[in-house]
Amino acid sequence: MRTTQKLNLETLFDELLKFQEEFEENEKYLLFDFRSKTGLCWELILEVANYLSLNDVVTAFSSDVLCLLWRYNKKLPIIEPSETFMRTMIHTIMPEQIVSLRIKADHHKSTIELAPPATFNHVKKLTLVNFQKNQIIDFQKYFTRLTCLSLFYEEQMCFHSFMKIFNYLNSPIKQFEIHCRNVLCSHRRTDLIFQKLNTLNYTIEHLILNIAHISMTIVNKCFQSYTTCLLKTIIDFIKIMTNIQCIHIIINQGSIEKLLDINEWKSLVTGCRKLKKVILHGKRSMLQDEKLKQQALEIQNQMSNGKRKIDFEIKLK
Repeated sequence: MRTTQKLNLETLFDELLKFQEEFEENEKYLLFDFRSKTGLCWELILEVANYLSLNDVVTAFSSDVLCLLWRYNKKLPIIEPSETFMRTMIHTIMPEQIVSLRIKADHHKSTIELAPPATFNHVKKLTLVNFQKNQIIDFQKYFTRLTCLSLFYEEQMCFHSFMKIFNYLNSPIKQFEIHCRNVLCSHRRTDLIFQKLNTLNYTIEHLILNIAHISMTIVNKCFQSYTTCLLKTIIDFIKIMTNIQCIHIIINQGSIEKLLDINEWKSLVTGCRKLKKVILHGKRSMLQDEKLKQQALEIQNQMSNGKRKIDFEIKLK
């Protein structure tokens, strides 16, 4: 207790009374009825809810808001829910209201174990942060309607690891996203690695590859060894997705030029017959704008033919 007073039954009782008062004040704060105290109408609360996750909406406006969300067919994401939320609130939420879920690897067991069995049956987009292959396998049975899988990694990963994930995807994923700080390529051995595994995916139509924060140390080392190494590894990875229609690559400044090798992009056309659009997204450099546009147009012409046109676009901001 760290008190200067002599500890006896009387002083201990006084301290416990103070603690009880503070505890009751905290309880009142947690039970604060935001809507009635502020006078906000439900219509305005619905508007505010568009910018929040489902767990934040319930925390801010109490579970009373759930009936309103259901009545107006509002479906919101659950983003990294706390254990307290999963224990106390998840039982009051209808499965139809949850269409998107984001969780971290170190909290995934508590999230699943504390939820009723059918809670995530309607989830269509799943975002996993720092998940390893075996953890992703465990999740398959809980998400039967999944159409979008998004992977975030703060640690170093490689395309070989991402490719292995395809072996364990039971749901017909349409959109696959990778957001990675450090992604390694395999230099001159990419063909051998991907051929050996011989894994194809027939459902993914849209790929988002976000490596905007990739370490320049890794990039420079790679380019010194093999100037088109990163692009070659990306292209070989994409070839596994035979039904791909749109590719969106976000990369850091100074690296976008390394993704403009015509021969590598032409090699993608044969294996991916449904490809319609490629977008390269990077930071703006006014001196390079015109040059990059010209290169993009040249690649587009080389990838397209009389019966099939593939849009190749570079976006700078």
